[in-house]
Amino acid sequence: MKYLKFNIKIYDWDVFYIEVESKKDAKKVVKKLKSIGVPKDVMDHIGPEIKDNAMNGGEHFYNPGKRWSIIFMHQTSSNSCKFEIVCHEKRHIEDRIMEYLGLEGTEAGAFIAGYIAKNLSKVI
Repeated sequence: MKYLKFNIKIYDWDVFYIEVESKKDAKKVVKKLKSIGVPKDVMDHIGPEIKDNAMNGGEHFYNPGKRWSIIFMHQTSSNSCKFEIVCHEKRHIEDRIMEYLGLEGTEAGAFIAGYIAKNLSKVI
């Protein structure tokens, strides 16, 4: 399992990146999601999907009240597929932060996008 946590300080928003590397990661991933605070009913499908070797997908989880977002990644068949999915899920984070904080305009979104991308470059 690949794992990364960082904080967008200006908005005090935690971002977690969790990537499955093999089906053996199922228990570790579920435990990590639980420790972050993802509700059980949301996580129930994750473990079985990992054990079934789900491929080429990702999900975005968030809790605006606690100011966190998670990019969850299944294994991918190529680097370009992985990059596409990460960018898709990253966009959800940008939108949710902007929406929750009532931010408007392109500059705030661009700042969030760049900051997240810079940090995610450590794992993708």
